[in-house]
Amino acid sequence: LIGSDIFNIFGVLGLAAIMKNLPVDIGVRSNLILLSLMVLLVLFFMRTGWRISRREGIVLVSLGLARWIYSFVL
Repeated sequence: LIGSDIFNIFGVLGLAAIMKNLPVDIGVRSNLILLSLMVLLVLFFMRTGWRISRREGIVLVSLGLARWIYSFVL
């Protein structure tokens, strides 16, 4: 799942950016930064045996919902 996202970001957008300059809105940049921080948080949570506890899962789902709300409202 993460590998697919990474390929889509770097592969598809990278190829399109090589062909033509792409303007990037500030909202997209902030959303990409938040998504990257969430991926790092997942890796941090999985540091013990590659498992995520129920509490950590609740934190991740809550942050994901907050990021979606931020994306669609602002």
